[in-house]
Amino acid sequence: MFQFNGELYEQSEGVAMGSPLGPLMANTFMCSLEEQLKLRGELPSYHNHYIDDTLTVMKDEVSAYSFLHVLNDLHPSISFTMELPTENTLPFLGMVLRKDSQSKSITTSVYVKPTNTGLLL
Repeated sequence: MFQFNGELYEQSEGVAMGSPLGPLMANTFMCSLEEQLKLRGELPSYHNHYIDDTLTVMKDEVSAYSFLHVLNDLHPSISFTMELPTENTLPFLGMVLRKDSQSKSITTSVYVKPTNTGLLL
């Protein structure tokens, strides 16, 4: 429990931000959700995660939104969001995934946020 501007707040679920247990617990939780999807036959052919970030390949936007709905129905305490590719590029975990339309291959490069000023301490 902590106090902010005279009001008390109590965290009822999850792990405190910055806790060394956070990534381990997130990974364990994500694995359990994926196991549920696999047992129900709802896991797409390409679906991977790193801690709480997932990368899933779907055939079209309708399928992607349908799968997002399935994900958000798995547990009441989580809320997945989705980012769709723009001009065949998608930022993911500090890199940019770029799909070549002709060869159907994926190339990667380092992702630099638009807000990056290039200044270092």
